[in-house]
Amino acid sequence: VVLAAVSNDSGALKHASTELKDDIEVVLAAVSKSGDALQLASSRLKADIEVVLAAVSHYGFAIYHASPELQEDREVIKVASYNLSWYYARPGNN
Repeated sequence: VVLAAVSNDSGALKHASTELKDDIEVVLAAVSKSGDALQLASSRLKADIEVVLAAVSHYGFAIYHASPELQEDREVIKVASYNLSWYYARPGNN
């Protein structure tokens, strides 16, 4: 039920239990819908490269919710930077 909920609305993750916020399948579904959902994930998953890359590929600003180590990871920075440059290239976002 939670997996279906976060697949439709990533904000549903905020109502999930601590255990579900640490479930990679649930969190991947949420960050694939909205990368900003990474802020609701467990610390362990904020340090998981697969989860963080999924988040920053949809929302570059999600890098700020990743673990400090992954905030310095070249691949994470590259993907986040690409999405941030796209964001700032749009009119009205400067």
